[in-house]
Amino acid sequence: MKTFAILSMAVLMIAGCKTYYRVSDTDTGKTYLTDSDSFRQTGSNNVATFEDKVTKANVTLNSYEYRKMTEAEYNADLAARQSRLPTSPK
Repeated sequence: MKTFAILSMAVLMIAGCKTYYRVSDTDTGKTYLTDSDSFRQTGSNNVATFEDKVTKANVTLNSYEYRKMTEAEYNADLAARQSRLPTSPK
């Protein structure tokens, strides 16, 4: 029973881990922020699909580069980008 409890805790800890990414469109130079919950590479040419966490837009890229970020880097970059978004008038 003790072994089962330890294994269950290990699975929960691993399942709760996210990886954060900065994805760059190599054609336009535009960069996006996303995480392992939405970042997918599919097909033989590794097409990337993900949700841009800044704008909440779904993005598909054929030509891209990505790099992992720490959670602190991701949160700081996300906050900075969101602060630059246009605000809607009230």
